Amino acid sequence: MEDVAKDFLNELIRRSLIQVADTLWQEVTECRIYLSTSGSCRKKGIRDDESVPATEYLSSCQKLQKLWLDGRIEKLPLSYPFPNSITVMVLVNLELMEDSMPILGMFPNLRNLGLVAAYKGKEITCNDNNFCQLEFLRLDSLQNLERWHLDTSAMPLIKGLGIHDCPKLKEIPELIKDVHVGS
Repeated sequence: MEDVAKDFLNELIRRSLIQVADTLWQEVTECRIYLSTSGSCRKKGIRDDESVPATEYLSSCQKLQKLWLDGRIEKLPLSYPFPNSITVMVLVNLELMEDSMPILGMFPNLRNLGLVAAYKGKEITCNDNNFCQLEFLRLDSLQNLERWHLDTSAMPLIKGLGIHDCPKLKEIPELIKDVHVGS
């Protein structure tokens, strides 16, 4: 199965649906994935009806540390196909309809998370014992976000927070009001 996964990833790379930004000993450590035909995929000549199941094969990238997902996907899968080695994740233009924070919070090594026009909902919730290693969080262009719930033991190591273009967000959770907010 690992050979099939690597062959499929190589085909996606060849078609410019995945861009590998860095490798270490021939293992992918940083990549950008175009999940759908929105935005930048259209620029690459991909048809609107073409599906990109690229995330299914990421579990074979055991050294993957930095991941950018760009394109429309309404829901992150509960049985996450991504390796635990990811330390940086940026989600761009996903248009998620469901809060993905409970899923993202389970990544054991995630230190830097960016959500840029990635969520269309009104609330996000960070549960207890989630985001145990997270140091930096960026919330950008979340136009409908009104409320952010943060449980007591979530994000214990957070030291940087960027909030941009979230016009309906009423307040930052009390637990992280002292965290440096960057612009």
